[in-house]
Amino acid sequence: MFVLLLAIMGCATAPERGSAAPAKPATAVAPAALTHDLLHPGSGDASVCRCDAARQVNGWCDHCGVGYVAATEVPSALLFETLDPHGHELDLDAVTCPTCLVALAYDGWCEACRMGWIDQRAYMTRITYRLGRGRVIDASGLTCESCLAFAEGYGWCGLCGRGLIGNVAFADRAVFDEAVEDVRILDEAIRTAAMCDLCGCAIVVDGTCPICGIEYRAGRPVFDPVEPVSAP
Repeated sequence: MFVLLLAIMGCATAPERGSAAPAKPATAVAPAALTHDLLHPGSGDASVCRCDAARQVNGWCDHCGVGYVAATEVPSALLFETLDPHGHELDLDAVTCPTCLVALAYDGWCEACRMGWIDQRAYMTRITYRLGRGRVIDASGLTCESCLAFAEGYGWCGLCGRGLIGNVAFADRAVFDEAVEDVRILDEAIRTAAMCDLCGCAIVVDGTCPICGIEYRAGRPVFDPVEPVSAP
């Protein structure tokens, strides 16, 4: 899967990787709640629905065959794995990219390596990096009517002074606005993945579908498509 992702991203070799940290929840969801059986498709008990737990931790329910990112359903297992919505602890001593070293110190994004850093953890897509700058909350504890409505989609509540994208809360309006743009790209990737999984994956990494030969930037196709891979 990783080799396929590199092909979509147009990488000949793996970029240098570092590490980014998950958001700190408002009515916070404890990091301990994220168990391995929710992390990846095929790692859980397919006989039991785990959607409620998966929704809270950007996880996958094997019973229903659906993953969640900011409480948004992601029906494609390949797209969910490509989004990789959890921060990774990497060997920081191995990070030599100058931009990544700066990003490590300031929770920034490295365009060259196509990864972001939060609390010295690595996020492998811009969408999940920007969502990681918010705080995962338990939306069932919300009492504000506007916030409750935004938890079903996204919006900024002027009364509470926060933005919500599903179950992710933002205190900084600029950070929220950036994340909204990426969530719109996620929505497009989910729609596209229903027709071609690899095109959906290419959308979230600004890459090229190795089957259809379509290149994507900022959630949209870039014409002229490259030569598609011939069927065996």
